[in-house]
Parts: sequence; C-alpha cells; structure tokens
Amino acid sequence: WWLRRAVRSDQELLADAMRPFPAEKRQMFGFPAYFANGNMFAGIFEDVVILRLADPDREELRAAYDEAAPLEASTIIRWFF
Repeated sequence: WWLRRAVRSDQELLADAMRPFPAEKRQMFGFPAYFANGNMFAGIFEDVVILRLADPDREELRAAYDEAAPLEASTIIRWFF
C-alpha cells in the first residue's frame, strides 16, 4: 500500500514511528526503508509512503485516507523505467 505525499516531514514522522521497534533502517534508492527479519515493511520512495500491512490494517488505512491504495506493478515499473 502507498500514500502519495512523502516529504521531509513524512520521513521524520516515519523515523519517529519506527523508533520503538527492532527494525533495521536502510537506504533504498536514496530514501529510508525499514526491515524486519530481512523483509521490508515500510519505506518512502520519492513522494510515496510504502507500508506492508495485514488485511485488517489495510482496510483501516483505506478508510482513514482516501489517497491510500494498493501498490501495483505499474507503479513499480514507473519507478525503474
């Protein structure tokens, strides 16, 4: 899932949200990404906040934010080509 609007303050907000968790922070394509057990579960790319969520959490996010949407292959292809 992604939210289109990542800016510097979103990077700081995500970093603050990750502090209590044993997540490993890495840079992916110049943006912060967070990993647990080697799997990325949160990150930012350009103006997009990316989250890996369980189904109930996806529904809650979608209900709270109209701009939230599933991350589709066409979105990923746009980033690399």
